[in-house]
Amino acid sequence: NMIKRYLLASLASVVLLQGHAQAQSVQDFYKGKTLRLIVGFGAGGAYDAYTRLLARHMGNHIPGSPTVVVQNMPGAGSVVSANYIFNIAPKDGTVLGAFHQRIPVEPKLRPTKQLRYDGRNFTWIGSMSKNISVCVTWHKSGLKTLADLMGREVTAGASSNVDSAAVFARATNAILGTKIRLFTGYGSEETNLALLRGEVEARCGWGYASLVATKSEWLKNNQVFIPLVFGSQRLKALPETPTLMELAKTPEHKKTLEVLFATQDIARPVAGPPGLPKDRTAALRTAFDKALADPQLLADAKKSAIDIEPVTGGEVEKTINGLYKLPDEIYAQVRTFFAPVEGETKRKK
Repeated sequence: NMIKRYLLASLASVVLLQGHAQAQSVQDFYKGKTLRLIVGFGAGGAYDAYTRLLARHMGNHIPGSPTVVVQNMPGAGSVVSANYIFNIAPKDGTVLGAFHQRIPVEPKLRPTKQLRYDGRNFTWIGSMSKNISVCVTWHKSGLKTLADLMGREVTAGASSNVDSAAVFARATNAILGTKIRLFTGYGSEETNLALLRGEVEARCGWGYASLVATKSEWLKNNQVFIPLVFGSQRLKALPETPTLMELAKTPEHKKTLEVLFATQDIARPVAGPPGLPKDRTAALRTAFDKALADPQLLADAKKSAIDIEPVTGGEVEKTINGLYKLPDEIYAQVRTFFAPVEGETKRKK
């Protein structure tokens, strides 16, 4: 009887605790708490800058006004942080992650054991901006137009085989028949220095917003030209410049580019682990949307030349689910653009 009474009492306690947890409002939950925003890169880069900007303002829009802190967790292009958020982080809404734009579809692009997550199952909160890439040529190269780019062999710099500047250059060669010869092993700023020094003539895969933010004087002084845009639509700022998508002839090439370009439309994604409580998910999505419309955040962004073009969590989720439905043969073609081809040179440091 004593055991029976003990079990009944324990069961009653569990029911009471569950009832309390369910009755606890989002405001009650977040009051006095700290929300960790984990960015998958080291301090000082663009992803870090975006995440710190969000951290300064998002807490003001979450019921209960939690303190929001940024934690850097670099490694493997933010795969380390994605694995952590998906598998280890608390699933209560106190930890979110900011990842590289390709993280959602990496398991389809590079199905390896290193990737211990499924992009469809994160709790997507939203994306802070888009990041349409362009092909940039140095003025002394004489390469101003697409016809120039297609007329001869062109040397281009990239940081690694899977860097956008390498992937988009290979895609351009495959689709348009250009002869862009890659030199990999440059960091982002090193590629810019290589352009200045004449070591390479082009950088084909540079986010336009980043170019404007960091090298606006190059554009103003006509030190660089943009013969090609890597996007689904022409940029408003460059209405005369064609996109690789519009030049692609076959349905297969268009589908391949759809995969590459879709991740640019969700270029600064923020997510929580799978299984976050629905009320907290809704509150976090609302807070994210409100923060990115906050005049104070937008003023801070302008001061730092950070481009804001938000995408809602629902839209990010829809994009990722659509990408996972594409057939494997499309991804097999995309994967070919991530591997080095004959004629490429790895730079000796």
